[in-house]
Amino acid sequence: MKTGMGKMILQTAGALLIWLLLIYLYTLFHEGGHALVAIMYGGRIDSFVLGFGAHIVKSGTNFTPVGESLFYSAGVLLPALSLAVALKFYNRRVKSLIFHYIYAAITIMIIGSFFAWLVIPVMSLFTEPPPGDDVSRFLEISGLNPLLVSLIALLLMFLLALIAYKKGLYTKIREHLNFSLQIERIKLKKTQTVGLVLVIILFGLVVFGAYQMLQPNKVFETSFSMEVHDVREVVEMPFKVEVSKSHNMSLKLDAEGMLTDVRIYDEKGNTIYQNICEWFTLSTSLDLKSGDYLFTLTFLRDPDAMSQYFTEKGYKFSPEQI
Repeated sequence: MKTGMGKMILQTAGALLIWLLLIYLYTLFHEGGHALVAIMYGGRIDSFVLGFGAHIVKSGTNFTPVGESLFYSAGVLLPALSLAVALKFYNRRVKSLIFHYIYAAITIMIIGSFFAWLVIPVMSLFTEPPPGDDVSRFLEISGLNPLLVSLIALLLMFLLALIAYKKGLYTKIREHLNFSLQIERIKLKKTQTVGLVLVIILFGLVVFGAYQMLQPNKVFETSFSMEVHDVREVVEMPFKVEVSKSHNMSLKLDAEGMLTDVRIYDEKGNTIYQNICEWFTLSTSLDLKSGDYLFTLTFLRDPDAMSQYFTEKGYKFSPEQI
């Protein structure tokens, strides 16, 4: 017969396993929030990836500053709203242990997702925030006071935790844990329950940290603005990749009134990425082998220059489209 502590360990391990499986559910709502706002602003979703490395690829969005701020914050707002609705339907009288552990895991996961929104704004007051991060982009575009953003995040974390407490989720989980220890007549104290929750949170942080460590290092980063005077102007920026692996790629281009052909060439001159547009915001992944690469931006201001360039590159646009 398993001891009460042994059962608790098995139950906790099961909860952690469920938590890992729920990552796919969480990323569905997280990326779904981004996708929903992109569609609201006229965009199209070209790729929707779940799990570790989750991301969406969008195109054709017509963001206002408010809309773009909403786009970056929707990744936490939609899961939070969904959790608040789900907690309204939580029934502590359900006998299934799995039911309550799933609710607990989802609650911890979504409340924990606000941690970055609590820390990064404060961090931005003293140093550069992580480039390309949702929080960093939100701070940059919205112009809100970082302390206000942190305060709102803290308030939302508190409200979600309060809803879970009022619905009896904390009490129910504690009752189940106490019951599993009755064989040894061990009563789980409040401090032990808090400790168990902290262990679960710590496990999540370890998983997140390990994932971040496995992420590829930056190989190229730039940000600039320029005036284009010629009808056709090319900017070339070489970079080097040391290790062959998949890299995250984030691009934001605003070249109103002209077309820009964005390309990445490998050391043999082969095009491994290409996009032509007036403006766009893109976040995707790109498989790169070790070697030298060239990132080029070709700015086209004049219809005749566009027509000539399209002929050179094999684009098939009619004069009316140009």
